[in-house]
Amino acid sequence: MSKDFKIKLDAKGQDFFTGVLPNVERAMKRGINQGLHQAGFNLVKTAKDGIQRGPKTGRVYTRKGRKKRASAPGEYAGIVTGDYLAAMSFEVHGASEMEFGNQDFKATYLELGTRNKDGGVRMAPRPALTLSVEVRQKDTLEVLRTAGIREVEKLGK
Repeated sequence: MSKDFKIKLDAKGQDFFTGVLPNVERAMKRGINQGLHQAGFNLVKTAKDGIQRGPKTGRVYTRKGRKKRASAPGEYAGIVTGDYLAAMSFEVHGASEMEFGNQDFKATYLELGTRNKDGGVRMAPRPALTLSVEVRQKDTLEVLRTAGIREVEKLGK
């Protein structure tokens, strides 16, 4: 026994194409915006956790009678100030762009490293921002796909 169904595309008495469909675009943009906010929050949290609690494998030195372990090149920075951590943030611009970074002037030196006058490496990079993107890449892609972005394949470079 078969039944015939009549399907009408409407929502609360509105025609689908004139009343509902225009709101879908706005809802998609809102979802993408919320996805970018969640991704930015995760990236900042990962960077801060890596700096504060991440493993350090650099050299051991004594400072004020206490032994400290520095970070090795390519790891999260070893000892940083509260200003450096507080300046780490993100901004979302609509549904198309997110900026993730650190407004502290020392962050550039830690992220990219420094060079001598002759071009040699003085301090190797401690890329907290890059490492957090690599660690959170799978989670971030999942959040963005859930929000409606289907074409994202790789973050960063």
